[in-house]
Amino acid sequence: MMKPDSTHIRIIFFILLSLAGSVVCSSQFYDLGQDPASLKWKQIKTTHFNVIYPSKMEKNGQEMANLLEFYYTPVSLSLNQKPRRISVVLHNQSVISNASVPWAPKRIEFYTCPDQESYPQPWLDQLALHELRHVVQVDKINHGFSRGLYYVFGEQATAAIIGAFVPFWFLEGDAVVTETLLSQAGRGRVPSFSMELRAQLLEKGRFSYDKAVYGSFRDYTPDHYILGYNMVGSVRKKYGAAVWDRALTTVSRYPFIITPFNHGLRKSTGKGKVKLYKECMHTLDSLWRIQDKELSLTPFKKISGNRKKRYTSYRNASYINDSLYLTVRSGIDDVRRFVIIDSKGKEKKLFTPGDMFKTTCSYSRGMCSWSENMADTRWENRSYSVIKTLRLKPRKVDKITHRSRLFSPALSKDGTRIAAIEVTVDNEASLVIMNAKTGEVTEKIPAPGNDFLATPSWSDNDKNIVLIGLEDKGKYLALAKPGDFLIVPVSKPGFNEISKPVMHGNWIYFVAAWSGIDNIFACDTLTGKLFQVTSSRFGVADPCISAGGNKLLYSDYSADGYDIVEIDLTPDTWLPFNKVKNTSVDLANDLIGQEAPLTVHDRIASTIYPSDYYGKILHMINFHSWGPISVDAYNNRIRPGISVMSQNKLSTFFTTLGYDYDFFKTSGKFYADISLRCWYPIFDLHGEHVYRNLVSHDSLGNETYLLSNETSLQGSIRVPLNLSSGRYVRFLQPQVSTTLYTIKQNAKDDYYDVNGFFHTIDARLLAYNLLRASQKDIQPRFGQMIELNYKHTPFGGVDLGEIFAIEGIVYFPGFFRHHSIFSYLAYQNNNRRTYKYGDIIRYPRGYQDQYIDVIYTVTANYSLPVLYPDFHVGSLVYLKRISANLFFDYGVGTQNTNTNYYRSTGAEIIGDMHLLRFVAPISLGLRATYLPGSRELIPEFLYSVNLNQSGTGKGQRF
Repeated sequence: MMKPDSTHIRIIFFILLSLAGSVVCSSQFYDLGQDPASLKWKQIKTTHFNVIYPSKMEKNGQEMANLLEFYYTPVSLSLNQKPRRISVVLHNQSVISNASVPWAPKRIEFYTCPDQESYPQPWLDQLALHELRHVVQVDKINHGFSRGLYYVFGEQATAAIIGAFVPFWFLEGDAVVTETLLSQAGRGRVPSFSMELRAQLLEKGRFSYDKAVYGSFRDYTPDHYILGYNMVGSVRKKYGAAVWDRALTTVSRYPFIITPFNHGLRKSTGKGKVKLYKECMHTLDSLWRIQDKELSLTPFKKISGNRKKRYTSYRNASYINDSLYLTVRSGIDDVRRFVIIDSKGKEKKLFTPGDMFKTTCSYSRGMCSWSENMADTRWENRSYSVIKTLRLKPRKVDKITHRSRLFSPALSKDGTRIAAIEVTVDNEASLVIMNAKTGEVTEKIPAPGNDFLATPSWSDNDKNIVLIGLEDKGKYLALAKPGDFLIVPVSKPGFNEISKPVMHGNWIYFVAAWSGIDNIFACDTLTGKLFQVTSSRFGVADPCISAGGNKLLYSDYSADGYDIVEIDLTPDTWLPFNKVKNTSVDLANDLIGQEAPLTVHDRIASTIYPSDYYGKILHMINFHSWGPISVDAYNNRIRPGISVMSQNKLSTFFTTLGYDYDFFKTSGKFYADISLRCWYPIFDLHGEHVYRNLVSHDSLGNETYLLSNETSLQGSIRVPLNLSSGRYVRFLQPQVSTTLYTIKQNAKDDYYDVNGFFHTIDARLLAYNLLRASQKDIQPRFGQMIELNYKHTPFGGVDLGEIFAIEGIVYFPGFFRHHSIFSYLAYQNNNRRTYKYGDIIRYPRGYQDQYIDVIYTVTANYSLPVLYPDFHVGSLVYLKRISANLFFDYGVGTQNTNTNYYRSTGAEIIGDMHLLRFVAPISLGLRATYLPGSRELIPEFLYSVNLNQSGTGKGQRF
């Protein structure tokens, strides 16, 4: 027999990986949620795009159509690929600023509400540049051998190849490079964007490639946008822009060589991605050390972080008095909290908010305010930004706005009013002034022109509000006088990043990047003169002036996070603006010649495209993936067969059709799944026809074959309700299902005697209330989960009996941080008639398939982290965490008149890791279960894959 060579092995492995990738893509369905059913939709068809948008967003729809067509050619240039036509969906009901390019089905999803921390470029411009580059990247893959896989498997094949072979840092880094070079803004031009990587290299050194890419539970690691931009840009600087074109071309043509991306890089540079990573980090480290030597740093008094053990940041600090400070603390060890710090650095926890926006926290006269993201109860693509206040004495929290879209609330110095930015669903911004107790709006000032507004702050005498404005030509400082209903610019717009202005006397203090590092600058409103106030090593944020105007409080960054520091305000020592030196390592400037930069004057955005009604019913079917395999999208299982999948562009109608064959059970199944999600309840329909070849025995013991044909149709109604509030994540879903069965057997059998028609009714209720967890928590530190199930056959035909089950989990804090005590409790009554329902609850570990009528079970668990090794073996494995779980299980079961007792105890050791540099984190472990009754020790292998995480432990913006 011929021994297979390495190429054959690689091809076999690739085929298996592609099939597995199909399951990954399909099981997710790339469903980002639904918009409210009341929305009416329109569409604009251009040469290369189909822009779909809510009917009241005509202006934004036209603007996006113009932007996309304008950027289409320049964004495609350096990858030498003009993408095929694609749909673009605009969502205007969410307050979360984000975007994505799913590829099964392929589309661009834009969430159009701008971020209060946007850099100096309009939000829709940012989205168009960045996400269009992702479209070019993915379409580049859809050629050669990969194109052949597309014909076999559909769009899921392209998505699988991208996920398996193209690093996430490249996808995002290349898009950030593009957004930067093709504009006069872009994140690559903002010093704070690379600040975290710069601080890490200078203070902690270079991490291993795996740690940098897949994150760590021990150390903070910059995200894939920051790492990717510096990697992609540095390689382009040394080897030219064509390097990445060749790498993606190799992936598309030769995915079966298993490491095609690396192979393409080696052909162009002679190095793989790990060696390039080391080379890039070495170069950046050298350049940043040169910059570091040129700095003359501002001495300061450090207020916070004196006892930090892990990465922790303190932001949005305010003076309570001369010796007490209010700040927002966050880090990898804990969730975001309000804390009070005294002048000696001693901390006291004050309050834990919910999903708080980063830019918000204002304090005055014993009260603080902030804005919090509130999810809609049903619609994932609708959310609100509500304003909450906290009185320190007596402790009281109030939600003063409801279902609002208000951001960056700032308390007036007398504590009676709040200034905030309102952004409508049409992206129209206004400065709103409201009563701090009731939330009643007393004044509303529209932004000048079509400008965006951000981060207002009251002057020391409450006569002015200073804020940031953003227009096509960049950011500017602005003032508003309450009562005048007018916002007046006080500086010219520019593409240099400025943020978080505060005002005291005639001085406006704000953060700016003119020195190449984010520092605090001061502008004299009487003379117009500018001065640099601070000189920070890595960067600063959130200036705050003392009541007397003689001290400045701000956040100063290091590799261990932001600290709160304080300096005296001595204008005589400030550096005049004309002496400010830009010391930045400007990677973007070194790459300008590789692209044709676009200026604001180049944009033509006046074309009025014809728009028409987008009918939801007419666009319900959109087949995107198929294949000569059967994909069970809900159980992550593949079998021989065939499947076809459809999902409409609004993610409201899902269809899967297929046939599969089970070799082990010698059975085949035709099936169809339909899910309608456009209304408040979700309607699911599942139908299947199964034929089974069953082995039976007659009364003499002779083996016979029994053919069973089963047809079923199940319909269900469920209502998923997101009830999250504050620091708790809450969910409730009632569900009712009904199923019609017919079973026909070709012969009577004593064992398989289920023949005829029966009709079941199933009811299910799922609910949970969980405390928000930190990045390092293994289990929730506090919470409850409960699930109730009841199934029966009330309408005649074959009587299957009934089953009732109730399951619950309760969580409590352990003895140390990130330890958790939790218990699983369950009761099940399985009342058999002709047929016995399968078990719903979990038996004590070590026991399976007990087939008993009534059982009670309870488990006690203690979960804890053991080690954070950050250990890797080449490209084979990167081990991030080792954790343990100690357990004791107990159950009492009754069958007829017999009572059985089930006891087990043991331990689980689990490693959280990445295998073969696959992006999804994998958990592998061992369980040792001891049964005291039989004195038996049972070893088990544990395995799970988290397909909802990229491994960095961080969320993604866009």
